[in-house]
Amino acid sequence: MEEGLLDEQPIEETQQEDINTVQLCIFQIDNEQFAVDILQVQEIIKPAEITRIPATPKFLLGVINLRGIIIPIIEIKSFIGMDLTRENEEGEYLVVKDGNLILGITVVKVLNMVIVPEKNVTIFEEDHPLRVEKYILGQSVVYDKTIYLLDLHRLIRDTKSAI
Repeated sequence: MEEGLLDEQPIEETQQEDINTVQLCIFQIDNEQFAVDILQVQEIIKPAEITRIPATPKFLLGVINLRGIIIPIIEIKSFIGMDLTRENEEGEYLVVKDGNLILGITVVKVLNMVIVPEKNVTIFEEDHPLRVEKYILGQSVVYDKTIYLLDLHRLIRDTKSAI
């Protein structure tokens, strides 16, 4: 697939106008694939020089200056229950927003932007273990691969309160 194109999962032509869809930005952290609603993505940038901030939580790598806006960069592995001892691969920052709050998360690579029928997206109940413990809002199957949807609203809220 050419870079920068929005990819659609196959939808029957006769039903296409009757189906509600959601647009997802799919990215990789370690060997897992995650997604967020494309409307929450501000931009994707190459790693920039991070200014470290003393006496902050381990997940806060520091801040960057993006065209005059100071953006915290976080390592979300601890939020989603991934191994922190594994070395970070050089990757990208996915700059995401929730209301007026903006932050960057480290990802190995942004893989794709897709349009998925809403019926292919499962949102977990509030008490589901993945939602409670690992900031996973739900899941979808895209090209026969399970993609976990991050609960960015909660992640950003909890990050702000921890800083």
